Amino acid sequence: MARGPVLFIHQPECHTCAARSLSRLPQLAGLLQQQGKSLEKFRETGVADHGKKYEAARQEAWNELKELLDLDPKVVTAPEPKPAGKKP
Repeated sequence: MARGPVLFIHQPECHTCAARSLSRLPQLAGLLQQQGKSLEKFRETGVADHGKKYEAARQEAWNELKELLDLDPKVVTAPEPKPAGKKP
């Protein structure tokens, strides 16, 4: 059975976190729609103002996504590489 995307909740038992995350989805959807519309207008017209609106919406949407999904590349580190060795 296919499942949709999983929404990150800071603490699984925290219903307040879940409600807060869910309440932010309409705003995020609006930002993504604005991003798409601005990009379409920029591609159609070449007007720099539409490009600026696209970039502003893109940055705002990405910031919202990072916070909503708890993405912070400064905190996340890659695992230590495994030492080279013979394969079993």
